[in-house]
Order: sequence, then C-alpha cells, then structure tokens
Amino acid sequence: MLETDENAALFAISIDDAEKSKVMMQRVAKDGKGEIKYPLLSDPMHKTIDDYGLFDTSYVGKGVEGIPQTAVYILDKDRKIVWANVSPDYANRPSMETLRMELDKFKEKPKMDKK
Repeated sequence: MLETDENAALFAISIDDAEKSKVMMQRVAKDGKGEIKYPLLSDPMHKTIDDYGLFDTSYVGKGVEGIPQTAVYILDKDRKIVWANVSPDYANRPSMETLRMELDKFKEKPKMDKK
C-alpha cells in the first residue's frame, strides 16, 4: 500500500502478546491474502488502546478485556492525528483506496522554481 519513496509507516496494535501476534501473522500469510508487511505491536495491558479511548466495553467480563474498537489513524510528523476512522464494528474499515487518498493529501508538493 505504501509507495517505496513514501515518508510514512504502517503499524497495527493488539492486546495479544508478541508470540500470539506472530502466530496470527503467519496464519494471515497463508490465507492467500499475502503476508503482513508492517509491525504488529503488542499492548497486552491495553495502555495505548486506553490512551486513545478505544477500549471496547462489549468485551468486559468475557475474558478478553482490552480488545479495542477498530481504528485507523493518520498522524502527521508531529504525531498529531490528522485523520481518523473509529468504529465499534470490526468490519467497518476504510478501504485501501480511501487510505491512499488520505495519505496522498499529506505528500510534499514539488517546489516551484522561482525565476
């Protein structure tokens, strides 16, 4: 999804520990959709999830507390959120085309030569 010369990075975050995340990434790589080419960060104590206000209360008492709502953020170089999509429905995610369009808004414009 990212272009090779792009000054951007993708990350995912989960409450799963690193070993569970590794197994999940291997399973995804075998499902025909290709391997995940970005880091899957582990947040088992859901600190970052809580900091972003994504704690999904529908999982409370079901043994998987800390599961976040589905969220996609674009942050600028100062780590300020400049675009977000947050949903309690895990299937409600922005398309790759939408993400590409939003990322393109932040590309540096070529400088015009002044003569």
